[in-house]
Amino acid sequence: MRIGRVVGNMVSVIHDPCHDGHKFLLVRFLDREGSPLEEGVFADSANAGIGDLVLVSEDGGAAELVFELENKVCVFDGLIVGVVDE
Repeated sequence: MRIGRVVGNMVSVIHDPCHDGHKFLLVRFLDREGSPLEEGVFADSANAGIGDLVLVSEDGGAAELVFELENKVCVFDGLIVGVVDE
């Protein structure tokens, strides 16, 4: 798990149908001092928004559990699993 800040939304006109109904956000990861590192696009399961500090699971299997995709072939690289309050 890693901590990052949501810096934008991802919109796609053409995508896999299994991603219908899921919100994707652009997350910029932070180091221990809070300096920005690389960015990535992740599915949101925590109702996060731009500017939120979030906890990201980079295990694609987490999305299968959270979104209940047991019988579907759907690929997620990671998942926003929580919003950090403080």
